[in-house]
Amino acid sequence: MLIIIQARLRSTRLPCKVLLPFRDGSILSTIVESCETVGPTIVACPQEDYPIIKRHLGNSVSVEAPDVHMTNVLGRFSAVARQWSEDWIVRVTGDCPLWSPHILRDLLATREDGYDYISNVYPHRCSQKGLDTEIFSREILLAADECTDLGYDREHVTPWIQRNGRCLNPWPEIEDKTNYSVDTIDDYLRLASLEMEDKPWS
Repeated sequence: MLIIIQARLRSTRLPCKVLLPFRDGSILSTIVESCETVGPTIVACPQEDYPIIKRHLGNSVSVEAPDVHMTNVLGRFSAVARQWSEDWIVRVTGDCPLWSPHILRDLLATREDGYDYISNVYPHRCSQKGLDTEIFSREILLAADECTDLGYDREHVTPWIQRNGRCLNPWPEIEDKTNYSVDTIDDYLRLASLEMEDKPWS
């Protein structure tokens, strides 16, 4: 299993948000630390953002910036996956500082033969926004990269997989609409003020 965190600096609503201070580090470094407790972790970013993100995270964190267009996140994931022999890929986004490795472990515990996509977001949401975790096979990721040219598919990585894969969504749909991702400055200030015991998933 390989965990890939997608990160970028050119968010239109809150540029460089992944570098904002959070806990004892930054939003991005907090997510990296959480992911590394579960398995090998790589931060995948646009080439334009690589120098800043790499300098920010330091040499102890693997950062990859494949030669693809900035919005071609599917191509970026596929390029990273091709460098590894891992059969399963985990997608986590770099703007979710309260993401918990327990979610990934719980999802992995539900994995069944015959499925090539497992998540807490599709076809219904069973965790709050900002705790999104998607697990998919390397095989179907590379198939998506080869089969779709749609801009939406390539920017959001998993839509083609969701349409064409064998998908498992193991838990009931939730009604809680709380947002634990950082999309705006208000989100950041709200999440930064939460105490550790207020984390939504322990």
